[in-house]
Order: sequence, then C-alpha cells, then structure tokens
Amino acid sequence: MKTSLLVAALSLLPALASAQETSLAALRASASTPSGALALGRALRRAGRFDEAMRVLNGVRDPALRADARWEAARVRIDQGAYRPAQAACNAIPAGQRRRVCLARAYLVWHRVALADRELDAARSMGAGDAELQLATGDARRMASDPAAAETAYREAAQAMPGRPEPQLGLGAVAEVAQRLDDAEAAYRRAVAADATDPQSALALGQFLLRRRSNAAEALP
Repeated sequence: MKTSLLVAALSLLPALASAQETSLAALRASASTPSGALALGRALRRAGRFDEAMRVLNGVRDPALRADARWEAARVRIDQGAYRPAQAACNAIPAGQRRRVCLARAYLVWHRVALADRELDAARSMGAGDAELQLATGDARRMASDPAAAETAYREAAQAMPGRPEPQLGLGAVAEVAQRLDDAEAAYRRAVAADATDPQSALALGQFLLRRRSNAAEALP
C-alpha cells in the first residue's frame, strides 16, 4: 500500500514540473519590465532556483519597485536557511515595517521565536500592518506551539492575500497537527488552487495525502 501511494505521488511530479516550466517561460517573456522581473524573481524563489532569482531581483532598478525587490531577495536568503546573509539582506530594505517583518523571518531561520516576536511587535507598533506581517506572525506562533494564535494570524493573512498559497499552507499545517485532517486537506488544496505551479504547495498536499492514506492503512485490522 505504502509503495503504491508513493508511486502515485511521484507520478504527479512531471505534470507539476511541466506546468512550472510553462509558467516560468511566460514570466521570462515579460521580464523586460521591472514589474515583470519582480514577478519572475518571486516565482524563481518559490521554485527553489535561488541563484537565478537573485540575479533577476538584483537587476530591478525601478525606484518604485526596489524595496519589493530587496524584500524578495531577502526571502531568497531566508528560504535558503542562511541566517546571516538573510539578516544582511533584510537590513538593505528601507527602514520601516517591512524591514522589521523581514528581520523577524530571519530570526525564525534560527528558531529564535522570542527575538522574532520582538521584531513583529515593533512592526505592529508602526501601524495596522500588511499581510506579510500577519503571515510572519502565523509562522512565529506556529513555531511557538500556539496553534490558536497561529490560525488566527493565517486567516487574517488569507483574507488580505487571497491569491497567495502561503496562508493556506500555514492553515493546513496547524489543522494537521490538531488532527483536523479534513480541514488540513481542504487548506492544502486551496494552496494548490491559488497557484497550481507552486512546488511547495503541491509537495505539501502530496506529502499530506501520503501520510493520511498510510496512517489509514496502518489502522486497518
């Protein structure tokens, strides 16, 4: 049973890779504009193509988008799990709420929740905050084993960024830990629906389904 489920899950990978390549090709065709380059850099980061993402993001020179490009460049370092480069990249973001959120995420790379909370509190003191603040709060609360607060933050982030998969991935993880498996599956599926070419969403759903079905098989008499 476990072997057949693994084979089924792996069979989804070629379709995902094909869809992702098609999406990246379309984004590359629009990358001659600053906004197009920013979108491509973000997609490359989500696809784990970090070196190419950094080259694209570092090429964004439009003053109106430079802060967003620096945010995405910092997220590359955070996704790589490189704390000191992430911290340096966050400090290149103009002073303000987004820099504080970025530094909080850098601390979460090292699982320093207390230090991340300090940065998030400072970010909140600057205003109501954007969706990235709510998303980072959800991640910090989940890491601190505070599922109720994490779920609240993820739901607020999901309302503020309905087209992004990350809040749904957070909701799925919180529900799965609580053994609310139907809720978890629904959240993971919403993440995939938000971006069918996002590898993190597809992987999270596939791994969840594999765990769920394997556990159900083991429970059979």
